[in-house]
Amino acid sequence: MMTNNSNNNNNNSSSSGKVIKVRLDEINLDEDIYPRKTFSHKTVEHYVEALKGGAVFPPIVVQKVRDNGNGKEKLICIDGWHRVIAYREYYKDKDNGNAKDVTVVDAILWKDTILDKNEYLEELRIESARMNLKHGDRLSQEDLRYQLLKIVKERPIERLEGIVTELARAFGYDTSYISKLIGEEVRRRKVTRDAQILRLHLLGWRQEEIADVFGVNQSTVSRIMQNLTSQILHIQEQFYDKHKPVEEIAEFYGLDILLHPRLGYDYAGRIL
Repeated sequence: MMTNNSNNNNNNSSSSGKVIKVRLDEINLDEDIYPRKTFSHKTVEHYVEALKGGAVFPPIVVQKVRDNGNGKEKLICIDGWHRVIAYREYYKDKDNGNAKDVTVVDAILWKDTILDKNEYLEELRIESARMNLKHGDRLSQEDLRYQLLKIVKERPIERLEGIVTELARAFGYDTSYISKLIGEEVRRRKVTRDAQILRLHLLGWRQEEIADVFGVNQSTVSRIMQNLTSQILHIQEQFYDKHKPVEEIAEFYGLDILLHPRLGYDYAGRIL
């Protein structure tokens, strides 16, 4: 069952609440942080018509960050990009086709400081998605999954343990719902790493050598090698039920280890 208590779950969010005046041409869209694959032209059109009718929108939410790529500071949009585009369209129409990006609008600073983008990237992604779930053109399930997968794919593998529960708590959703969105990717990353460990073992590497390569202790290497076969069997059962060949499993999980003769598989492609 999917439930969302994000409107009441603000423990992870501590906005400064400081309202500032910003020029439209100062506000940037950072696709690393923005939680949508694309923005909705229909939503922008509705917002423009609303502005023409005298509507007053709530302030957008922005943040000053230092880009880790070039070290430059910039102002990024955390929540309200549809409104930014609508403002630009509205003032362009109002000025006979001449863009008036110098127009000043109200904005709320999320944190009243300059954040290092690399250091705060995950936190910025979570907060941007949380805000976009609360009002306006709310984030779709596919867009939420898109944002969560960015977090899963870039988080160090040793920090993936418990990530489903952690993100469920951050967004106010049931763990089963978050698992539905990202569980397969979490499993894929773990199994791929574990298969690399088993591969080195089959090649004759000692456990201490493997531990050094992956930055774990020997007991972890031993546990991974003991548990991996059962993990692979579980994965194989899922794919077998869907009539998927073992080669397809190997490709999806990065598990060419499945084809190793010491593991073996029967005539149906199931692991022995």
